[in-house]
Amino acid sequence: MSQLIGRAVVMAFGPFEATSHHISLKDVQAWEEANEPVREGDIVIINTGWDRHWKRVPEGFDYLRGWPGLSGEASAYLRGKNIKAVGIDCISIDPGDVSGADLKAHYEFLPNGVLVLENLTNLDKLPPVVLFAALPLKIAGGTGSPVRAVAIVAEGDSRV
Repeated sequence: MSQLIGRAVVMAFGPFEATSHHISLKDVQAWEEANEPVREGDIVIINTGWDRHWKRVPEGFDYLRGWPGLSGEASAYLRGKNIKAVGIDCISIDPGDVSGADLKAHYEFLPNGVLVLENLTNLDKLPPVVLFAALPLKIAGGTGSPVRAVAIVAEGDSRV
């Protein structure tokens, strides 16, 4: 459970069109230089603005087309920083144009013990650093779970 609670950096990229944008290592490093370096033990949250596509059908199908995600190089870099977890506001941490063996972010994070959180929302309301907790349901034998994602923001430090 300690992997799901801690300091989180909230990286903002985009907004993106439905072109399956790959967030690059260069993008991540530029964000760190302009904001806050990722530290060992951090949780990294990726705000792409993609949650704006989450709607009821038929408009809601746009959420499932061409979402952005982390490139393999960016994923390897973040894993190399010994982060605890990584989250994104899309249906997958990998871009929408990849599948199978090309799911570089999944294959970089999960086998190395970095938990993946997907379908997060309201990330645009958060500052670059927050205290974050993802509270999963206890599901016997499960490989995943819905979570209650909570960010605690210091007074006066919110974008709201």
